[in-house]
Amino acid sequence: MYSAPLPTTAAGSPDLQAAGGGIGAWAHSLVFTCDANGEEELLDAHGTQVMMPWERPYMVRCVDALEIDSSSAVLEVGFGCGYSAERIQRYHPRVHCIIECADVVLERLRPWAAVRPGVEVHAGTWQRVLPSLGVFDRIFFDDFGAPGLAEAEMQQCGNEAYRLRYMAARSHMHAFLDIVLEWHARPGTRVSGYLSGTPVSLERSDTRYVCQRMPVRPPAHCHYFDDTVATVPLWIKESSAPAAKDDTAAIEPLPIRESSVSGTEESPGKHPLDSPETKDAQTKRKRHDSTTSK
Repeated sequence: MYSAPLPTTAAGSPDLQAAGGGIGAWAHSLVFTCDANGEEELLDAHGTQVMMPWERPYMVRCVDALEIDSSSAVLEVGFGCGYSAERIQRYHPRVHCIIECADVVLERLRPWAAVRPGVEVHAGTWQRVLPSLGVFDRIFFDDFGAPGLAEAEMQQCGNEAYRLRYMAARSHMHAFLDIVLEWHARPGTRVSGYLSGTPVSLERSDTRYVCQRMPVRPPAHCHYFDDTVATVPLWIKESSAPAAKDDTAAIEPLPIRESSVSGTEESPGKHPLDSPETKDAQTKRKRHDSTTSK
């Protein structure tokens, strides 16, 4: 499935400015195609890899860390290839809100959601959609913050408090955590998302931060992840007080429960290579952070 083509520059590269600029134009450029191994991947107009099949086991582990059950109200930011959403649905949450901005992904997401009770689709970026949503028990975050566009998109947010909080944050991931933990979480809310191990502190005074390491196997043609281990992060909200920028939260192994769904390669039982992570973690580069992006 492909999206409509974008205008191009004289050199033949995608011209996002001519297409209207911003995240909307970038999201419109996404395509589903096949990688060097014949497996489906999601790319943007520049050929940048947005999501690949090797990520599925990692998405599963991050979702399992949330400990979703049938009473949970879940927020998922970014549907992508559906790896995390499929896992979330295995726990039959009471509510499953999905924010997605890419047209080609929404074309898949809407029929997928239509046959699953409790799934709500919110088309748009999280920067624009979040102020209209309520409080959640579980939050999963995996957006692709295109360089420069994520910040510009935040300026279109209709809530000034959100804009100010975003501008004051150390990175894209810090900003998202600041916003959701302040206005969309209660004590006990659990948050997880896609991280790499590049040192940027994500400790907070209003949460308990715990994480594990797990082995991953990105293929040789993967351009955005060159490690063989990934971090499974978890923030658990402990208070309603605004977070101070300190490093006082405890680090401990993340208790990842055995899946109730057996007989699949996604069963998340303890792996012998799992180990506690250090306190420093960072949003992986392809999903944009404060200092680097792909």
